[in-house]
Amino acid sequence: MPFMVMRGGFGIMYNRPEDSLLALTRQDNPTSESFGFCCGSAATPFANGTIVYGLGASNSIYSYPFNPATATGINPVTNTPNGEAVQVYAVPKNFPTAYAYIYSFETDFTFKKDYVFTIGYQGSDDHRLLHIVDQKFLYPSSGLAATNFTDIFNIAPDANSNYNALNTTFSKRLSNGIQFQENFRWAKSLDTVSYEGPGEGTNATYPQNFQSEYGPSDFDVKYNETISALYALPFFRNQKGWMGKALGGWRVNTIFTFHTGFPWTPKSGEAQLTPGGEALSPTRPYEYLCENGGSCALTGQSNSAFLRPNGNFPGGGSAYFLYTYPTGLTTLPPGIGRNVFRGPWYKDVDFSINKAIKMPNKVLGEATLLDLRLNIFNAFNQQNFAPFNFGDASTFVDNPQFGQPTQELAGRALELQARFSF
Repeated sequence: MPFMVMRGGFGIMYNRPEDSLLALTRQDNPTSESFGFCCGSAATPFANGTIVYGLGASNSIYSYPFNPATATGINPVTNTPNGEAVQVYAVPKNFPTAYAYIYSFETDFTFKKDYVFTIGYQGSDDHRLLHIVDQKFLYPSSGLAATNFTDIFNIAPDANSNYNALNTTFSKRLSNGIQFQENFRWAKSLDTVSYEGPGEGTNATYPQNFQSEYGPSDFDVKYNETISALYALPFFRNQKGWMGKALGGWRVNTIFTFHTGFPWTPKSGEAQLTPGGEALSPTRPYEYLCENGGSCALTGQSNSAFLRPNGNFPGGGSAYFLYTYPTGLTTLPPGIGRNVFRGPWYKDVDFSINKAIKMPNKVLGEATLLDLRLNIFNAFNQQNFAPFNFGDASTFVDNPQFGQPTQELAGRALELQARFSF
């Protein structure tokens, strides 16, 4: 008999920041200093003696020889090394806790026998997430800040994100040896930074206006679909003799996966002067010509689109963007948003065939099983390209490889497996 079930929920989640991120402040002076020596070369591999390689006299960390180049002494006024600039990390005195509102609603429709259709909404709204910014980009450096510090990183709890998704599922429960399920998601994830912690992927390309970084998350996928099926082969399925044990009970599984491409940001290696006087690179182009009647990028996400020279940007980045500042270093704002373009889509089909052989044993128990399995990943050897990452040549408009994938994902792979359980 057909029936319907409705469910929903709302919650608030709190999450303390990772200790490893805040622990970066422990390298600050006066108890320790963080500065580097650069750079070794073939002619002077130890950078004229400033890099020391040696072994300890014992297992104690204190038995290793010290580096004379670090023995600069401490300036009693600045608490920094004499003659060396260091980097420091800072956190707000009153550090707020990150929190998220999560909410969902869905409805199940059961009709006929063993068939279920589910449709639902899922969302979240997240606040006080972390991002790291060098304060020397934001404020003019003078005096001690200019001469004694290479970087002044502030771990700021001012990032936000939100997620909204429509989810559908259509499934048939296992009966007559057949089971299948189809899942579809239409979603959008937006944020100002997608990951916490230091690294090129979390660096703002226009730090003086952090809100200009608001856009699709690095991991945002607009459409995602998976279809899975299981078929219990009917051959010798119900036979009790050795034929049934040897040839019956085999199952075939398959999963089809498809999702649209991940977003990416166009950048150039052109340095930009920040309000603090420091030069920042990479930066986003200051004009997208499409918005002023010029060339517009194509929007394909198929393999054929990205196999073209420069992908969706025939002719290269200079035909679509202005990125060389007319007056040299400048503070022009970006003319294109973060993560506005999409990389290649992904699709593949995986297969698996397996048989579970019961091996009752008085010692190990009646549940003793030997599972034999053959897994075939990307069974049709579908070509899939890797997503465009922040530092890839694909994302730099002044690079000849702009718009083109630089890596492929794995092709067909076979795996044989035997698992004994008891």
